[in-house]
Amino acid sequence: MTTIVGNAENDALLGTEEKDRIWGLTGADEIDAGDGDDLVDGGAGDDRLTSRDGYDRLDGGEGDDQIALVGTGGAVTGGVGFDTLAIDLSNVNTAVRFSGEHGHGIIGYDDRSNWEHIFFNRIERLVLTTGSGDDRIFGAASDDVLSTGAGNDIIGPYGTDLDDGTSMFGDDTIDTGSGGDIIVDTSGANRIFAGDDSDNIVTTLSSAVIDGGNGRDTLTLSDEGRTEDVTVDFAQGFASTGTLISGIEVASVDLGSGNDTLIAGNLSSLSAHMGEGDNYVLGSSGRDYMSSGGGDDALYGGAGDDILISVGGNDVLMGGAGNDEIYDAGTSFNDGETIIDGGAGDDLILVSAPSGIINGGAGNDMLHVTAPLPGVTNFDAATGMLGTTLIFSGIETFKVAGGAADDAIRTLAGNDDLTGNDGNDRLDGGAGNDLLWGGEGNDVMTGGAGADAFLWSSDTLSRDGIDHITDFDADGGDVLRFIGHASTATGIDSFADLVAAATETGDGLYIAFNGSSSFGLFLDNVSLSDLSADDIVFA
Repeated sequence: MTTIVGNAENDALLGTEEKDRIWGLTGADEIDAGDGDDLVDGGAGDDRLTSRDGYDRLDGGEGDDQIALVGTGGAVTGGVGFDTLAIDLSNVNTAVRFSGEHGHGIIGYDDRSNWEHIFFNRIERLVLTTGSGDDRIFGAASDDVLSTGAGNDIIGPYGTDLDDGTSMFGDDTIDTGSGGDIIVDTSGANRIFAGDDSDNIVTTLSSAVIDGGNGRDTLTLSDEGRTEDVTVDFAQGFASTGTLISGIEVASVDLGSGNDTLIAGNLSSLSAHMGEGDNYVLGSSGRDYMSSGGGDDALYGGAGDDILISVGGNDVLMGGAGNDEIYDAGTSFNDGETIIDGGAGDDLILVSAPSGIINGGAGNDMLHVTAPLPGVTNFDAATGMLGTTLIFSGIETFKVAGGAADDAIRTLAGNDDLTGNDGNDRLDGGAGNDLLWGGEGNDVMTGGAGADAFLWSSDTLSRDGIDHITDFDADGGDVLRFIGHASTATGIDSFADLVAAATETGDGLYIAFNGSSSFGLFLDNVSLSDLSADDIVFA
Protein backbone atom coordinates (compact mmCIF):
# COMPACT_ATOMS: atom_id res chain seq x y z
CA MET A 1 0.00 0.00 0.00
CA THR A 2 1.35 3.42 -0.99
CA THR A 3 1.06 6.43 1.34
CA ILE A 4 0.95 9.91 -0.21
CA VAL A 5 0.97 13.02 2.00
CA GLY A 6 0.58 16.62 0.85
CA ASN A 7 1.60 19.77 2.70
CA ALA A 8 0.10 23.09 3.70
CA GLU A 9 0.03 24.31 0.10
CA ASN A 10 -2.47 23.63 -2.67
CA ASP A 11 -1.37 20.15 -3.65
CA ALA A 12 -2.03 18.07 -6.78
CA LEU A 13 -1.79 14.43 -5.72
CA LEU A 14 -2.22 11.34 -7.92
CA GLY A 15 -2.69 7.82 -6.62
CA THR A 16 -1.21 4.66 -8.07
CA GLU A 17 -2.88 1.61 -9.61
CA GLU A 18 -2.72 -0.14 -6.23
CA LYS A 19 -4.22 0.59 -2.83
CA ASP A 20 -3.25 4.05 -1.61
CA ARG A 21 -3.54 6.23 1.47
CA ILE A 22 -3.63 9.90 0.49
CA TRP A 23 -3.72 12.87 2.89
CA GLY A 24 -4.02 16.36 1.45
CA LEU A 25 -3.60 18.18 4.78
CA THR A 26 -4.38 21.91 4.61
CA GLY A 27 -4.77 23.85 1.38
CA ALA A 28 -7.11 23.61 -1.60
CA ASP A 29 -5.91 20.25 -2.82
CA GLU A 30 -6.72 18.33 -6.00
CA ILE A 31 -6.48 14.59 -5.42
CA ASP A 32 -7.05 11.83 -8.00
CA ALA A 33 -7.17 8.46 -6.23
CA GLY A 34 -6.44 6.48 -9.39
CA ASP A 35 -7.11 2.74 -9.48
CA GLY A 36 -7.38 0.42 -6.52
CA ASP A 37 -9.29 0.57 -3.26
CA ASP A 38 -8.02 3.83 -1.80
CA LEU A 39 -8.36 5.90 1.38
CA VAL A 40 -8.41 9.67 0.72
CA ASP A 41 -8.60 12.55 3.24
CA GLY A 42 -8.64 16.05 1.77
CA GLY A 43 -8.05 17.79 5.09
CA ALA A 44 -8.84 21.47 5.61
CA GLY A 45 -9.44 23.61 2.53
CA ASP A 46 -11.69 23.60 -0.53
CA ASP A 47 -10.58 20.33 -2.05
CA ARG A 48 -11.35 18.44 -5.28
CA LEU A 49 -11.34 14.66 -4.80
CA THR A 50 -11.85 12.12 -7.60
CA SER A 51 -12.47 8.38 -7.24
CA ARG A 52 -12.10 6.17 -10.31
CA ASP A 53 -11.79 2.37 -10.47
CA GLY A 54 -11.89 0.54 -7.17
CA TYR A 55 -13.88 0.99 -4.00
CA ASP A 56 -12.54 4.18 -2.42
CA ARG A 57 -13.23 5.90 0.90
CA LEU A 58 -13.09 9.68 0.66
CA ASP A 59 -13.37 12.36 3.35
CA GLY A 60 -13.48 15.98 2.25
CA GLY A 61 -12.59 17.34 5.67
CA GLU A 62 -13.15 20.99 6.50
CA GLY A 63 -14.02 23.31 3.62
CA ASP A 64 -16.34 23.48 0.61
CA ASP A 65 -15.26 20.35 -1.19
CA GLN A 66 -16.09 18.86 -4.59
CA ILE A 67 -15.99 15.08 -4.63
CA ALA A 68 -16.46 12.94 -7.75
CA LEU A 69 -17.16 9.22 -8.13
CA VAL A 70 -16.80 7.94 -11.69
CA GLY A 71 -18.52 4.66 -12.59
CA THR A 72 -17.89 2.82 -9.34
CA GLY A 73 -18.93 2.36 -5.74
CA GLY A 74 -17.42 4.00 -2.69
CA ALA A 75 -17.95 5.72 0.65
CA VAL A 76 -17.90 9.51 0.95
CA THR A 77 -18.00 11.92 3.89
CA GLY A 78 -18.27 15.59 3.01
CA GLY A 79 -17.11 16.92 6.35
CA VAL A 80 -17.56 20.52 7.52
CA GLY A 81 -18.62 23.02 4.82
CA PHE A 82 -20.86 23.05 1.73
CA ASP A 83 -19.82 19.91 -0.05
CA THR A 84 -20.85 18.65 -3.50
CA LEU A 85 -20.84 15.00 -4.47
CA ALA A 86 -20.85 14.28 -8.22
CA ILE A 87 -21.52 10.67 -9.18
CA ASP A 88 -21.09 9.83 -12.86
CA LEU A 89 -22.72 6.51 -13.74
CA SER A 90 -23.47 7.45 -17.35
CA ASN A 91 -21.56 4.41 -18.62
CA VAL A 92 -23.44 2.04 -16.31
CA ASN A 93 -26.15 0.24 -18.31
CA THR A 94 -27.66 -1.70 -15.42
CA ALA A 95 -30.31 -0.13 -13.22
CA VAL A 96 -29.34 2.14 -10.33
CA ARG A 97 -31.23 2.52 -7.06
CA PHE A 98 -30.29 5.63 -5.15
CA SER A 99 -31.50 7.19 -1.88
CA GLY A 100 -30.18 10.65 -1.13
CA GLU A 101 -32.04 10.78 2.16
CA HIS A 102 -30.48 7.56 3.42
CA GLY A 103 -27.08 8.30 1.85
CA HIS A 104 -26.99 5.05 -0.08
CA GLY A 105 -26.83 4.00 -3.72
CA ILE A 106 -26.79 0.62 -5.43
CA ILE A 107 -25.35 -0.02 -8.89
CA GLY A 108 -26.72 -3.09 -10.66
CA TYR A 109 -30.10 -3.10 -8.95
CA ASP A 110 -31.49 -5.71 -11.36
CA ASP A 111 -28.59 -8.09 -10.82
CA ARG A 112 -28.03 -8.77 -7.11
CA SER A 113 -24.94 -10.83 -7.76
CA ASN A 114 -23.08 -7.75 -9.02
CA TRP A 115 -24.20 -5.02 -6.67
CA GLU A 116 -21.85 -2.13 -5.97
CA HIS A 117 -22.69 0.19 -3.08
CA ILE A 118 -22.22 3.92 -2.64
CA PHE A 119 -22.45 5.39 0.86
CA PHE A 120 -22.28 9.09 1.67
CA ASN A 121 -23.08 11.56 4.42
CA ARG A 122 -22.69 15.26 5.23
CA ILE A 123 -23.25 16.15 1.54
CA GLU A 124 -25.05 19.41 0.79
CA ARG A 125 -25.47 19.01 -2.98
CA LEU A 126 -25.76 15.86 -5.04
CA VAL A 127 -25.01 15.81 -8.78
CA LEU A 128 -25.99 12.40 -10.13
CA THR A 129 -25.80 11.13 -13.72
CA THR A 130 -27.01 7.64 -14.60
CA GLY A 131 -27.02 5.51 -17.76
CA SER A 132 -29.55 3.52 -19.75
CA GLY A 133 -30.97 1.31 -16.99
CA ASP A 134 -34.37 1.64 -15.33
CA ASP A 135 -33.24 3.73 -12.38
CA ARG A 136 -34.91 4.55 -9.05
CA ILE A 137 -33.58 7.79 -7.59
CA PHE A 138 -34.85 9.38 -4.40
CA GLY A 139 -33.46 12.78 -3.52
CA ALA A 140 -31.88 14.25 -0.44
CA ALA A 141 -32.54 17.41 1.58
CA SER A 142 -30.29 19.41 -0.71
CA ASP A 143 -30.25 21.31 -3.98
CA ASP A 144 -29.66 18.35 -6.27
CA VAL A 145 -28.91 17.98 -9.96
CA LEU A 146 -30.26 14.63 -11.18
CA SER A 147 -29.74 13.46 -14.77
CA THR A 148 -30.85 10.04 -15.97
CA GLY A 149 -30.20 8.54 -19.38
CA ALA A 150 -32.34 6.19 -21.40
CA GLY A 151 -34.60 3.83 -19.49
CA ASN A 152 -37.86 4.04 -17.59
CA ASP A 153 -36.73 5.92 -14.51
CA ILE A 154 -38.44 7.01 -11.29
CA ILE A 155 -37.19 10.16 -9.56
CA GLY A 156 -38.64 11.44 -6.32
CA PRO A 157 -38.33 11.73 -2.56
CA TYR A 158 -37.51 8.64 -0.55
CA GLY A 159 -40.62 6.54 0.07
CA THR A 160 -42.84 8.81 -2.02
CA ASP A 161 -46.53 7.93 -2.25
CA LEU A 162 -47.48 9.01 -5.76
CA ASP A 163 -51.07 9.59 -4.56
CA ASP A 164 -50.28 12.18 -1.91
CA GLY A 165 -47.06 13.62 -3.35
CA THR A 166 -44.92 13.46 -0.21
CA SER A 167 -42.53 16.43 -0.25
CA MET A 168 -39.07 16.34 -1.80
CA PHE A 169 -36.73 18.93 -0.29
CA GLY A 170 -34.36 21.26 -2.09
CA ASP A 171 -34.24 23.36 -5.24
CA ASP A 172 -33.50 20.60 -7.73
CA THR A 173 -32.59 20.32 -11.40
CA ILE A 174 -33.84 17.10 -12.95
CA ASP A 175 -33.16 15.87 -16.50
CA THR A 176 -34.41 12.37 -17.25
CA GLY A 177 -33.41 11.92 -20.89
CA SER A 178 -35.26 9.31 -22.95
CA GLY A 179 -37.57 6.65 -21.54
CA GLY A 180 -40.97 6.66 -19.88
CA ASP A 181 -40.03 8.29 -16.59
CA ILE A 182 -41.83 9.19 -13.34
CA ILE A 183 -40.70 12.37 -11.58
CA VAL A 184 -42.02 13.36 -8.16
CA ASP A 185 -40.60 16.64 -6.84
CA THR A 186 -43.07 18.60 -4.75
CA SER A 187 -41.25 21.53 -3.15
CA GLY A 188 -38.49 23.95 -3.98
CA ALA A 189 -37.74 26.06 -7.05
CA ASN A 190 -37.17 23.00 -9.20
CA ARG A 191 -36.15 22.77 -12.85
CA ILE A 192 -37.57 19.64 -14.46
CA PHE A 193 -36.67 18.43 -17.96
CA ALA A 194 -38.39 15.14 -18.73
CA GLY A 195 -36.75 14.43 -22.09
CA ASP A 196 -38.10 12.02 -24.71
CA ASP A 197 -40.93 9.46 -24.45
CA SER A 198 -44.03 9.53 -22.26
CA ASP A 199 -43.25 10.78 -18.77
CA ASN A 200 -45.20 11.43 -15.56
CA ILE A 201 -44.31 14.54 -13.55
CA VAL A 202 -45.65 15.37 -10.08
CA THR A 203 -44.69 18.80 -8.77
CA THR A 204 -45.98 22.16 -7.51
CA LEU A 205 -46.19 25.74 -8.66
CA SER A 206 -42.97 26.40 -6.75
CA SER A 207 -41.09 24.81 -9.64
CA ALA A 208 -39.32 27.29 -11.90
CA VAL A 209 -39.32 25.20 -15.09
CA ILE A 210 -41.44 22.21 -16.11
CA ASP A 211 -40.57 20.81 -19.54
CA GLY A 212 -42.14 17.52 -20.54
CA GLY A 213 -40.04 17.24 -23.68
CA ASN A 214 -41.09 14.93 -26.50
CA GLY A 215 -43.71 12.21 -26.05
CA ARG A 216 -47.11 12.17 -24.38
CA ASP A 217 -46.26 13.63 -20.98
CA THR A 218 -48.54 13.87 -17.95
CA LEU A 219 -48.25 16.59 -15.30
CA THR A 220 -49.82 16.51 -11.84
CA LEU A 221 -49.60 20.04 -10.49
CA SER A 222 -50.68 21.54 -7.15
CA ASP A 223 -50.40 25.02 -5.69
CA GLU A 224 -49.62 23.95 -2.09
CA GLY A 225 -52.79 25.55 -0.68
CA ARG A 226 -52.08 29.08 -1.89
CA THR A 227 -54.65 31.73 -0.97
CA GLU A 228 -53.65 34.33 -3.57
CA ASP A 229 -55.11 34.40 -7.09
CA VAL A 230 -53.26 32.06 -9.46
CA THR A 231 -53.29 31.76 -13.25
CA VAL A 232 -52.06 28.61 -15.00
CA ASP A 233 -52.11 29.02 -18.79
CA PHE A 234 -50.93 26.02 -20.79
CA ALA A 235 -51.64 27.93 -24.02
CA GLN A 236 -49.04 30.56 -23.12
CA GLY A 237 -46.82 28.15 -21.18
CA PHE A 238 -46.65 29.94 -17.86
CA ALA A 239 -48.14 30.27 -14.39
CA SER A 240 -48.45 33.54 -12.50
CA THR A 241 -46.18 32.08 -9.81
CA GLY A 242 -43.28 32.39 -12.26
CA THR A 243 -43.38 28.79 -13.45
CA LEU A 244 -42.59 28.10 -17.13
CA ILE A 245 -44.47 25.09 -18.55
CA SER A 246 -43.96 23.33 -21.89
CA GLY A 247 -44.12 19.90 -23.50
CA ILE A 248 -47.17 18.72 -21.50
CA GLU A 249 -50.04 16.80 -23.13
CA VAL A 250 -52.13 15.69 -20.12
CA ALA A 251 -52.47 17.67 -16.88
CA SER A 252 -54.16 17.29 -13.51
CA VAL A 253 -54.24 20.59 -11.62
CA ASP A 254 -55.31 21.19 -8.01
CA LEU A 255 -55.60 24.87 -7.07
CA GLY A 256 -56.17 26.67 -3.76
CA SER A 257 -58.65 29.17 -2.36
CA GLY A 258 -57.88 32.19 -4.56
CA ASN A 259 -59.83 33.38 -7.59
CA ASP A 260 -57.93 31.19 -10.02
CA THR A 261 -57.76 30.88 -13.81
CA LEU A 262 -56.85 27.66 -15.59
CA ILE A 263 -56.54 27.42 -19.40
CA ALA A 264 -55.85 24.05 -21.06
CA GLY A 265 -54.55 25.41 -24.36
CA ASN A 266 -53.14 22.59 -26.51
CA LEU A 267 -53.47 19.89 -23.87
CA SER A 268 -55.19 16.71 -25.01
CA SER A 269 -56.86 16.29 -21.60
CA LEU A 270 -57.24 18.35 -18.43
CA SER A 271 -58.32 17.37 -14.93
CA ALA A 272 -59.10 20.46 -12.82
CA HIS A 273 -59.86 20.51 -9.09
CA MET A 274 -60.67 24.06 -8.07
CA GLY A 275 -60.68 25.61 -4.60
CA GLU A 276 -63.02 27.92 -2.71
CA GLY A 277 -62.59 31.06 -4.82
CA ASP A 278 -64.43 32.29 -7.92
CA ASN A 279 -62.62 30.33 -10.62
CA TYR A 280 -62.48 30.15 -14.41
CA VAL A 281 -61.52 26.97 -16.29
CA LEU A 282 -61.26 26.55 -20.07
CA GLY A 283 -60.84 22.94 -21.15
CA SER A 284 -58.99 21.23 -23.95
CA SER A 285 -60.17 19.69 -27.20
CA GLY A 286 -60.11 16.26 -25.55
CA ARG A 287 -61.84 14.61 -22.61
CA ASP A 288 -61.64 16.85 -19.54
CA TYR A 289 -62.67 16.52 -15.90
CA MET A 290 -63.53 19.70 -13.99
CA SER A 291 -64.74 20.15 -10.42
CA SER A 292 -65.68 23.53 -8.98
CA GLY A 293 -65.05 24.64 -5.42
CA GLY A 294 -67.44 26.51 -3.14
CA GLY A 295 -67.33 29.82 -5.01
CA ASP A 296 -68.99 31.09 -8.17
CA ASP A 297 -67.09 29.22 -10.86
CA ALA A 298 -67.23 29.11 -14.66
CA LEU A 299 -66.26 25.77 -16.21
CA TYR A 300 -66.04 25.42 -20.01
CA GLY A 301 -65.42 21.89 -21.28
CA GLY A 302 -64.80 22.71 -24.92
CA ALA A 303 -64.64 19.90 -27.47
CA GLY A 304 -64.48 16.31 -26.27
CA ASP A 305 -66.57 14.15 -23.95
CA ASP A 306 -66.14 16.09 -20.72
CA ILE A 307 -67.20 15.68 -17.09
CA LEU A 308 -68.12 18.89 -15.26
CA ILE A 309 -69.10 18.97 -11.57
CA SER A 310 -70.52 21.82 -9.52
CA VAL A 311 -70.34 21.37 -5.74
CA GLY A 312 -72.00 24.63 -4.70
CA GLY A 313 -72.17 28.30 -5.52
CA ASN A 314 -73.59 30.14 -8.51
CA ASP A 315 -71.66 28.19 -11.12
CA VAL A 316 -71.75 28.25 -14.92
CA LEU A 317 -71.13 24.84 -16.52
CA MET A 318 -70.73 24.75 -20.31
CA GLY A 319 -70.12 21.32 -21.82
CA GLY A 320 -69.37 22.45 -25.37
CA ALA A 321 -69.16 19.95 -28.21
CA GLY A 322 -69.09 16.27 -27.30
CA ASN A 323 -71.15 13.84 -25.24
CA ASP A 324 -70.70 15.45 -21.85
CA GLU A 325 -71.67 14.53 -18.29
CA ILE A 326 -72.59 17.53 -16.17
CA TYR A 327 -73.31 17.21 -12.45
CA ASP A 328 -74.84 19.80 -10.16
CA ALA A 329 -73.98 18.17 -6.85
CA GLY A 330 -75.25 20.92 -4.54
CA THR A 331 -76.27 19.45 -1.21
CA SER A 332 -79.36 21.55 -0.48
CA PHE A 333 -82.21 22.89 -2.56
CA ASN A 334 -81.51 26.48 -3.68
CA ASP A 335 -77.89 26.38 -2.44
CA GLY A 336 -76.86 28.17 -5.63
CA GLU A 337 -78.24 29.31 -8.98
CA THR A 338 -76.42 27.08 -11.45
CA ILE A 339 -76.44 27.71 -15.20
CA ILE A 340 -75.86 24.58 -17.30
CA ASP A 341 -75.49 24.34 -21.08
CA GLY A 342 -74.71 20.92 -22.52
CA GLY A 343 -73.80 22.24 -25.96
CA ALA A 344 -73.70 20.02 -29.03
CA GLY A 345 -73.71 16.28 -28.41
CA ASP A 346 -75.72 13.73 -26.43
CA ASP A 347 -75.29 15.01 -22.90
CA LEU A 348 -76.21 13.62 -19.49
CA ILE A 349 -77.12 16.30 -16.97
CA LEU A 350 -77.52 15.22 -13.35
CA VAL A 351 -78.79 17.54 -10.63
CA SER A 352 -79.41 16.67 -6.98
CA ALA A 353 -80.95 19.91 -5.68
CA PRO A 354 -81.82 21.77 -8.86
CA SER A 355 -82.13 25.53 -9.09
CA GLY A 356 -81.10 27.76 -11.96
CA ILE A 357 -81.21 27.34 -15.73
CA ILE A 358 -80.49 24.22 -17.78
CA ASN A 359 -80.18 24.01 -21.57
CA GLY A 360 -79.35 20.64 -23.04
CA GLY A 361 -78.30 22.13 -26.37
CA ALA A 362 -78.18 20.22 -29.63
CA GLY A 363 -78.30 16.43 -29.49
CA ASN A 364 -80.27 13.85 -27.51
CA ASP A 365 -79.84 15.06 -23.95
CA MET A 366 -81.02 13.58 -20.66
CA LEU A 367 -81.87 15.38 -17.42
CA HIS A 368 -81.65 13.19 -14.32
CA VAL A 369 -82.83 14.64 -11.01
CA THR A 370 -80.85 12.38 -8.68
CA ALA A 371 -82.59 13.22 -5.37
CA PRO A 372 -86.31 13.29 -4.52
CA LEU A 373 -87.88 16.67 -5.17
CA PRO A 374 -88.66 18.63 -1.99
CA GLY A 375 -92.11 19.90 -1.05
CA VAL A 376 -95.15 20.03 -3.31
CA THR A 377 -93.55 20.04 -6.75
CA ASN A 378 -94.75 20.73 -10.26
CA PHE A 379 -92.23 19.43 -12.80
CA ASP A 380 -93.52 20.27 -16.26
CA ALA A 381 -91.45 19.61 -19.37
CA ALA A 382 -94.07 21.34 -21.50
CA THR A 383 -93.33 24.68 -19.83
CA GLY A 384 -89.71 23.86 -18.95
CA MET A 385 -90.25 24.62 -15.27
CA LEU A 386 -89.63 22.94 -11.93
CA GLY A 387 -91.75 25.04 -9.63
CA THR A 388 -90.20 28.48 -9.64
CA THR A 389 -86.59 27.39 -9.04
CA LEU A 390 -85.49 25.68 -12.25
CA ILE A 391 -85.92 26.57 -15.92
CA PHE A 392 -84.88 23.95 -18.46
CA SER A 393 -84.94 23.46 -22.23
CA GLY A 394 -83.38 21.32 -24.93
CA ILE A 395 -83.92 18.10 -22.96
CA GLU A 396 -85.11 14.98 -24.77
CA THR A 397 -85.20 12.43 -21.92
CA PHE A 398 -85.97 12.78 -18.21
CA LYS A 399 -85.40 10.75 -15.06
CA VAL A 400 -87.26 12.42 -12.19
CA ALA A 401 -88.47 11.33 -8.75
CA GLY A 402 -90.93 13.15 -6.52
CA GLY A 403 -90.64 13.49 -2.78
CA ALA A 404 -92.93 13.08 0.21
CA ALA A 405 -95.59 15.54 -0.99
CA ASP A 406 -98.16 15.40 -3.78
CA ASP A 407 -96.10 15.86 -6.94
CA ALA A 408 -97.07 16.53 -10.54
CA ILE A 409 -94.44 15.39 -13.05
CA ARG A 410 -95.02 15.73 -16.78
CA THR A 411 -92.57 15.05 -19.60
CA LEU A 412 -92.80 15.09 -23.39
CA ALA A 413 -91.45 12.79 -26.10
CA GLY A 414 -88.59 10.57 -24.97
CA ASN A 415 -88.09 7.37 -23.02
CA ASP A 416 -88.55 8.81 -19.55
CA ASP A 417 -88.24 7.35 -16.05
CA LEU A 418 -90.71 8.91 -13.59
CA THR A 419 -91.18 8.04 -9.91
CA GLY A 420 -93.77 9.52 -7.58
CA ASN A 421 -92.50 8.18 -4.21
CA ASP A 422 -94.68 9.28 -1.25
CA GLY A 423 -97.82 11.33 -1.68
CA ASN A 424 -100.69 11.32 -4.14
CA ASP A 425 -98.77 11.97 -7.34
CA ARG A 426 -99.61 12.61 -10.99
CA LEU A 427 -97.16 11.21 -13.54
CA ASP A 428 -97.43 11.87 -17.28
CA GLY A 429 -94.75 10.39 -19.50
CA GLY A 430 -95.87 11.87 -22.81
CA ALA A 431 -94.78 10.17 -26.02
CA GLY A 432 -92.05 7.56 -25.86
CA ASN A 433 -91.44 4.27 -24.07
CA ASP A 434 -91.68 5.40 -20.47
CA LEU A 435 -91.22 3.77 -17.07
CA LEU A 436 -93.65 5.03 -14.40
CA TRP A 437 -93.75 4.07 -10.75
CA GLY A 438 -96.26 5.77 -8.49
CA GLY A 439 -94.85 4.68 -5.13
CA GLU A 440 -97.01 5.20 -2.06
CA GLY A 441 -100.34 6.97 -2.14
CA ASN A 442 -103.21 7.23 -4.60
CA ASP A 443 -101.30 8.01 -7.77
CA VAL A 444 -102.51 8.83 -11.27
CA MET A 445 -100.26 7.68 -14.11
CA THR A 446 -100.49 8.45 -17.82
CA GLY A 447 -98.00 6.78 -20.11
CA GLY A 448 -98.87 8.64 -23.30
CA ALA A 449 -98.05 7.31 -26.75
CA GLY A 450 -95.49 4.52 -26.85
CA ALA A 451 -94.89 1.21 -25.11
CA ASP A 452 -94.94 2.16 -21.43
CA ALA A 453 -94.21 0.10 -18.31
CA PHE A 454 -96.05 0.70 -15.02
CA LEU A 455 -94.04 -0.55 -12.10
CA TRP A 456 -94.66 -2.01 -8.64
CA SER A 457 -91.59 -2.99 -6.66
CA SER A 458 -90.80 -4.51 -3.28
CA ASP A 459 -90.97 -0.97 -1.84
CA THR A 460 -94.77 -1.21 -2.07
CA LEU A 461 -94.86 -3.94 0.59
CA SER A 462 -97.69 -3.37 3.10
CA ARG A 463 -98.66 -0.12 1.37
CA ASP A 464 -102.12 1.32 0.99
CA GLY A 465 -103.37 3.30 -1.95
CA ILE A 466 -105.05 2.80 -5.30
CA ASP A 467 -103.16 3.77 -8.41
CA HIS A 468 -104.99 4.86 -11.57
CA ILE A 469 -103.62 4.30 -15.05
CA THR A 470 -105.51 6.54 -17.43
CA ASP A 471 -104.41 5.18 -20.81
CA PHE A 472 -103.26 1.57 -20.49
CA ASP A 473 -103.08 0.17 -24.03
CA ALA A 474 -102.06 -3.45 -24.33
CA ASP A 475 -102.16 -3.28 -28.12
CA GLY A 476 -99.72 -0.35 -27.94
CA GLY A 477 -97.17 -2.38 -25.95
CA ASP A 478 -97.98 -1.20 -22.41
CA VAL A 479 -97.21 -3.65 -19.58
CA LEU A 480 -97.72 -4.01 -15.83
CA ARG A 481 -94.39 -4.89 -14.23
CA PHE A 482 -94.02 -6.49 -10.78
CA ILE A 483 -90.43 -6.75 -9.54
CA GLY A 484 -88.75 -8.07 -6.41
CA HIS A 485 -91.26 -9.13 -3.76
CA ALA A 486 -94.06 -7.04 -5.22
CA SER A 487 -95.93 -10.15 -6.35
CA THR A 488 -96.03 -11.34 -2.73
CA ALA A 489 -97.22 -7.99 -1.41
CA THR A 490 -99.92 -7.61 -4.06
CA GLY A 491 -100.96 -11.25 -4.30
CA ILE A 492 -100.44 -11.10 -8.06
CA ASP A 493 -98.03 -13.82 -9.11
CA SER A 494 -99.54 -14.85 -12.43
CA PHE A 495 -102.07 -13.77 -15.02
CA ALA A 496 -104.57 -16.13 -13.40
CA ASP A 497 -104.11 -14.25 -10.10
CA LEU A 498 -104.82 -10.97 -11.87
CA VAL A 499 -107.99 -12.36 -13.45
CA ALA A 500 -109.17 -13.61 -10.07
CA ALA A 501 -108.47 -10.22 -8.45
CA ALA A 502 -110.11 -8.17 -11.23
CA THR A 503 -113.54 -6.57 -11.08
CA GLU A 504 -115.04 -4.75 -14.04
CA THR A 505 -116.84 -1.50 -13.38
CA GLY A 506 -118.54 0.92 -15.68
CA ASP A 507 -115.38 3.04 -15.87
CA GLY A 508 -112.74 0.36 -16.18
CA LEU A 509 -111.09 -2.52 -14.36
CA TYR A 510 -110.19 -2.63 -10.66
CA ILE A 511 -107.51 -5.13 -9.56
CA ALA A 512 -107.53 -5.71 -5.80
CA PHE A 513 -104.16 -6.41 -4.24
CA ASN A 514 -104.53 -9.22 -1.71
CA GLY A 515 -108.30 -8.75 -1.83
CA SER A 516 -108.12 -5.19 -0.47
CA SER A 517 -110.53 -2.45 -1.46
CA SER A 518 -107.97 0.21 -0.49
CA PHE A 519 -104.82 -1.26 -2.03
CA GLY A 520 -104.91 -1.96 -5.71
CA LEU A 521 -104.87 -0.76 -9.30
CA PHE A 522 -107.54 0.80 -11.51
CA LEU A 523 -107.19 0.72 -15.29
CA ASP A 524 -109.39 3.41 -16.82
CA ASN A 525 -111.53 2.31 -19.80
CA VAL A 526 -110.10 -1.23 -19.81
CA SER A 527 -112.04 -4.50 -19.66
CA LEU A 528 -110.68 -7.88 -18.66
CA SER A 529 -110.96 -9.13 -22.23
CA ASP A 530 -108.45 -6.46 -23.30
CA LEU A 531 -105.68 -8.12 -21.27
CA SER A 532 -103.54 -11.22 -21.77
CA ALA A 533 -100.64 -12.90 -20.01
CA ASP A 534 -98.25 -10.93 -22.23
CA ASP A 535 -99.35 -7.72 -20.54
CA ILE A 536 -97.87 -8.68 -17.15
CA VAL A 537 -94.14 -8.98 -16.49
CA PHE A 538 -92.64 -10.53 -13.35
CA ALA A 539 -88.96 -9.94 -12.59
